[in-house]
Amino acid sequence: MAKIITEKLRLMVISLSAIVMSCGVANAQEIVSSSLETQTNTRYKATVVRNLQQDVARRQVLMQQKAKDLLLSLPNNEKLYDEGDVSIQTSLTEESGGTGKLNYNFVISYNCKHIEGQTDDYRAGAYNYTESNACRAICTLTKQFVENDCRDIFTSGKKVLVKITSSTDASPVSEVPYKGEYGDFRYVQVFYNDKPTRISVNMTEGIVNNAQLAFLRGQSVKNYLETAVDNFRNTDNSYEFYTKSYEMTGSQYRRCSIELTVLDAFSEKRKSMLATLEEEDPNVDINIPVNPADNNNTFVLIIANDRYDTLFPHMPYVANDAYIFREYCLKTLGVPERQLKMLQNVNKSKIANSGVKWLQDLMKVTRGKGKIIIYYAGYGILDASNAPYILPADVCIPVKGSLGKEPLSKKNRAKLVEQSLAITELCSMLTSFQAQSVTLFLDANFNGVQRDGDYLFPPEKKRRCASTKKPKALRIRGDVVVFSSSDFGATSYAFKEQEHGFFTYFLLKELKQSKGNLSYDDMFTNVKDAVSFESSLQGLQQIPIMISGGKTKDTWTTMTFK
Repeated sequence: MAKIITEKLRLMVISLSAIVMSCGVANAQEIVSSSLETQTNTRYKATVVRNLQQDVARRQVLMQQKAKDLLLSLPNNEKLYDEGDVSIQTSLTEESGGTGKLNYNFVISYNCKHIEGQTDDYRAGAYNYTESNACRAICTLTKQFVENDCRDIFTSGKKVLVKITSSTDASPVSEVPYKGEYGDFRYVQVFYNDKPTRISVNMTEGIVNNAQLAFLRGQSVKNYLETAVDNFRNTDNSYEFYTKSYEMTGSQYRRCSIELTVLDAFSEKRKSMLATLEEEDPNVDINIPVNPADNNNTFVLIIANDRYDTLFPHMPYVANDAYIFREYCLKTLGVPERQLKMLQNVNKSKIANSGVKWLQDLMKVTRGKGKIIIYYAGYGILDASNAPYILPADVCIPVKGSLGKEPLSKKNRAKLVEQSLAITELCSMLTSFQAQSVTLFLDANFNGVQRDGDYLFPPEKKRRCASTKKPKALRIRGDVVVFSSSDFGATSYAFKEQEHGFFTYFLLKELKQSKGNLSYDDMFTNVKDAVSFESSLQGLQQIPIMISGGKTKDTWTTMTFK
């Protein structure tokens, strides 16, 4: 299901971000993410309710048609008059108290517009449902609907509230025999003429008033439901009896109707629909799958460099990339929070000493049994031989004129490279100690182009700049697997609609849809295809690459995140 955050919601997010800036980036992200989660889940619930309401309305139309067909097929001695009408009403109501539970309501009744010499209703003094063609038809239809058309609603264990309304006219009742078909009743609570009361009736005394007669008509219907309707043997049923005695006489006042309310009727279907909506939602920042934090042998280092003082422009969405990747590591991959470290806008020394050394020490104490995941988002640079480097946040060079409008001189390139961290050097640092596996994710531009396609520093005009030459294939030793958002000489773009880099967005989407249970081969194949397709649709072709060290050349495809 396609989903685009509305402008109103975006303005709300911007406002929330401004309010919580004093709390720090992580706290601001958490507050904004929580608000988005609430807004989106509210919309999910509204969508589910709307779809279920449509389903209930559709069922009512089908049941009304089936009722018409069934009534026409009844034998002559059970047929209803042409002007008689069996009414079916269904509805979906939300339980009060904000529980989100949805109740299904089914009401079936009979009415006749014109009374002839004979009647579809009870004769005076009768109470068995079979003595009323109208009540018999209502019971038969109820059985059909519960057992067939609504079988998925009246499932085992469901709580069903059964309301039976039965009435009598003002014809006097005097010693009508009661055969005891439904047992003796003593002070049973009912509503009689809309007021709570208690009714008793037994075989010895028989039926001596209209309240008892109306009550037994309701008991006859209850007996039918419990003995003839298969589903009712497995549902948890409770009954309410509403009896009424009219002041007028006539068969049209001797009737019964049935109302069934299934509590939390669509719990399983509602959960399934919500899960589907969440899974299909393209926004990866919300409804992140949660697994137990039991991935005790995985250690994660996240590095996000998006602010370089005044030297380079801010790199959009990098902070969001890193923060949401962190959330997936903690929630979906089940990495304990103590085993994850995030560094933001850091220099080369901090990457080495606070990041890589932290991993080195952990691999020593775990005797090389740990898995390492490193994620980097930010700027990069190519040296004179086109080898890729991570640009730390504190790089500094003298700049003449406006950066981004003038080519980068060889001298300044060399100075930037000197302050930067080579990918090969990082990989060597990671293979200097034993580990079960080492995975490096890069969502970075190394070619002097920004995420929006503008130049960070343009190529030289008179001759080709070194950064425009096709880089040589990066060779990595050891057991490192590198997933890069694009070839090092190509551009990695921002997926503006989703506020992520293309590569990071589709990586997170794979984790969301699979709940973290997928191989590296499936992940990379799907991410590569999705990034290539979506970026090409937007006129920004980007093709991710994978590089494996010699030891993982034949095994990386079967590696997993957990």
